[in-house]
Amino acid sequence: MSDPMRTRRRQVDRSKRLTDLVGGRHPRYMTVVATSRLDLRELAPADVDALTGMYSDLEVMRFIGMGGVRTREDAARAIAAQQQEYRDRGYGEWATIRRDTGAMIGMCGVIRWPDIDGVEELEVAYMLARDAWGRGYATEAAIAIRDWAFAVLTRERMVSLIYHDNAASIAVARNAGATWEKDVSVMGQSLALYVYRRLSNGSPP
Repeated sequence: MSDPMRTRRRQVDRSKRLTDLVGGRHPRYMTVVATSRLDLRELAPADVDALTGMYSDLEVMRFIGMGGVRTREDAARAIAAQQQEYRDRGYGEWATIRRDTGAMIGMCGVIRWPDIDGVEELEVAYMLARDAWGRGYATEAAIAIRDWAFAVLTRERMVSLIYHDNAASIAVARNAGATWEKDVSVMGQSLALYVYRRLSNGSPP
């Protein structure tokens, strides 16, 4: 005879897993950084629809990489590439989730650049869906990523690489404590290198 209590527990557990998946929370994928309003967790294959929505928005993609929209296949490849980064390095770009709604509103995290003017740099990177702009989420994420990198990766500096005419991204970097250091050439593009420095006492600026 089946145990009705055990059956009920299985039904509750299954319902919770489905709720988590629909709401953007994937129990198998670790939350790495948390703020008062956001959870930054490892990307999951089921995030492909949300990421495709961002990739297909020309305004969102205007200052990302070489610019221009990307496809669903590009989104799936990006998720797989980031999952490999987690395995290889323990960091990467993460799904950025609004805690109050469970919606994925961006992809923010750490990008490794092996050679920027002969130096390895780690970038504080942030990309948000257009309907999440103007609410302070990018600055909130950038500060949290910066502090995580200082504490966990024991970095003395982090950077953000920004197109010169991307005023909104420059404002985010400055609000998160970065200052312009120099202009650099990356993939044939002239970009501004903004630097976040850890203070001598180990604290963020």
